[in-house]
Amino acid sequence: MPKDRYFTDQTLKKDTSLKLIDKEAHHLRTSMRKKEKDVVEIINGRGFLAKCIVEKIESKAATLHIEEVVFKEAKKQRIKLIQAFIKPPKIDLILEKCTELGCNDFWFFNSSASEKVDISKNRFERMNHLLIATLKQCGALYLPKIKIFKTMRDIKNLEGQKFFGSLDETEKKSMDIDKKTTENISFFIGPEIGFSKEEISYLKEVLKAKGIKLNSNILRAETAAIAAVAITSHFLQS
Repeated sequence: MPKDRYFTDQTLKKDTSLKLIDKEAHHLRTSMRKKEKDVVEIINGRGFLAKCIVEKIESKAATLHIEEVVFKEAKKQRIKLIQAFIKPPKIDLILEKCTELGCNDFWFFNSSASEKVDISKNRFERMNHLLIATLKQCGALYLPKIKIFKTMRDIKNLEGQKFFGSLDETEKKSMDIDKKTTENISFFIGPEIGFSKEEISYLKEVLKAKGIKLNSNILRAETAAIAAVAITSHFLQS
């Protein structure tokens, strides 16, 4: 786990100063008990990592001086998890574990059997805060993006390689990912009781997605999502 790492959405440039406020400043001052002249790391979710010196700590802010900045190029292929809404605690688990495993995009949609049909502004912000916390913990430098769709049919013209978790025993049990291309990889996971017949038809006939049986056992939605991202990430790194 990276030590003393904090997040800002500001541009990181060597020999400049930046100010942390709100939760990040509180975490630095109160939780981590940082003091002036201490060394910390700052990320902005866009591939930049800065080494900073704490210049000043106030009650609700902290000023840092950027000593060094490094940049890491994003991977050529993005992993996109397209998940039907399930219970919020399970969505949180998916966001956390799949970010650790290298998921780049989280798309959520209302399935005909979804347990959760709406995401409030506060809930959306909480989901992003969870991604930031996970990003700091796991050492990644790119913040995943969240997008919400009303239904699966609102997802159109999806480029790249597409797969979906299937309960059909006749489906393949392996993913034929082409690592020679730079195409993005999207994986659809349904709600607890699975996709409807209409959704499966849309996946196969319109989006041209391939069904994959992830395990010989029936997986919970959150387990299937984590497994799908783990398998995809392993393929791309091997």
